[in-house]
Amino acid sequence: MYNAVEFGCFIREKREDLEYSREYLAEQCSLSDRCIANIEYGKSDPKLSTVLNLCV
Repeated sequence: MYNAVEFGCFIREKREDLEYSREYLAEQCSLSDRCIANIEYGKSDPKLSTVLNLCV
């Protein structure tokens, strides 16, 4: 089952593994850094298109 907090932790870990700043990832995905922060902290339930954008 989908868990927003676990998904957010996963995104944050991968971003940090790649040594990307939140701002850089947001720019690459055409999102705001606030949106990335909300996803990472499990405060946002991103749309499928946003999830796919993060994966590319």
